[in-house]
Amino acid sequence: MSKILFIGSIFLTILFLSLIDKNNTTFSLQDQKARAQSFAATTSKFLIYTNPNHGIKIQYPINWTLGEHPYTDRFLVDFAPALKNISDTAPVTVTLSVETVKQNTTLNGFTSATLDKAKQSLPGFQLIESSATTLAGTPAHKITYAFASTDPSVQLPFLSMNVWTIKQNKVYNISYTEAKSKYVKYLPIVQNIIDSFKFTK
Repeated sequence: MSKILFIGSIFLTILFLSLIDKNNTTFSLQDQKARAQSFAATTSKFLIYTNPNHGIKIQYPINWTLGEHPYTDRFLVDFAPALKNISDTAPVTVTLSVETVKQNTTLNGFTSATLDKAKQSLPGFQLIESSATTLAGTPAHKITYAFASTDPSVQLPFLSMNVWTIKQNKVYNISYTEAKSKYVKYLPIVQNIIDSFKFTK
């Protein structure tokens, strides 16, 4: 996993850059939501991950694994299915990151800076959705986008969703990236994970 992050909210996307093809990245948000409704969440039992140091807790499927990655300027914890298909080029992963930002950083300012950087850094970047939302009862922002890679050996378009909020000069971001063909398959589970996120302090 790369340890280089240009902005916290785009961390997981950067890890997939070398795995994406430039073609066929157009994706209808309406189609995405319609298809997601046809999938029931296959996991009904969840475990609770709690981190007292960062004052957060979140649920994840009982048959998924977690990995903690503390860095100097940020903290990451990722969740992924325990049983992975070895044929998967990039197995589904949901990442929660906590990163300190400058004092007085606003949600709108952080969102604008993140989108600008993404447009410059992600090949084939196509913004699908950018809207206000909430995360753990706190004002937040959500983006959904497609992107591509210069690697011709992998012919897979990917989609990514990021939801972030700012609290006490820290950005809390939950990101989900998956191959376009499998994106909606895990969306109900991912939404359950996002909805379960809470602050404990």
